[in-house]
Amino acid sequence: MLSGSLASTQQYTLIMLIGLACIGAIGKTIGALIVYFISHNAQNFVLNTFGSFFQVTQTDVEKFGKKLGTGVRSYLLLTLFRALPFIPSVLVSVSSGIIKVPIPVFVVSTFFGTIVRDGIYLYIGYVGTEMFVRFIEKSSHIESTIQILALISIIILLAYLCIRRRK
Repeated sequence: MLSGSLASTQQYTLIMLIGLACIGAIGKTIGALIVYFISHNAQNFVLNTFGSFFQVTQTDVEKFGKKLGTGVRSYLLLTLFRALPFIPSVLVSVSSGIIKVPIPVFVVSTFFGTIVRDGIYLYIGYVGTEMFVRFIEKSSHIESTIQILALISIIILLAYLCIRRRK
């Protein structure tokens, strides 16, 4: 959102936000790959430690991973999970590594899902700044009114103190 706000103040157009979202997606995809590989390599430890608690076996996980890693539906599903702002990205990366989602599916869905997610945040920051600037421009009279009221209050207070002192 901060990047969207800065883009707004620097007079970027909405189309330029797509480039910012792509740059962010590249960085986040690289970071997600690191998390993916860590969880991919830690799969045996996780399943040995927590598998019995969740009643999941190594075979179940491998079967699910193979099923998820095929077809357009897998790309769309992981892209959707990555794009939704309320689903933590690290959760998608860790679970993808544990169930061994194929790397091409993971990378493509992470990149495009992150573009959508970052685009949402950039747009919120961009529009939020624009709305804030419009509010300030339209509400400049409010500041003047508050200053006049404060001045009147100070004059009344001073008059009251002077009258009280004379008595």
